[in-house]
Amino acid sequence: MKNYYKHIGVAEIKIENNPLKISDEIRLIGNKTGTFKQKVISIEINHKKISSAKRGQRVAIKTEKEARINDKVFVVRVKS
Repeated sequence: MKNYYKHIGVAEIKIENNPLKISDEIRLIGNKTGTFKQKVISIEINHKKISSAKRGQRVAIKTEKEARINDKVFVVRVKS
């Protein structure tokens, strides 16, 4: 995770491997954050909503719990 905006609950992440889509299930893991799973409900690039992101893109996703810079984000289950 590159950045976390606590006041709006949004994480900025860089897609490094598999594409990310709305409804994918992700897991966030960090030393202080611990671990939690959630469904992706929103993806944005430059404040514009998109339905999927591909490798190399930096996107913003809404998180259900607080996360921290350098937390890891993994796709757990991909929805078609």
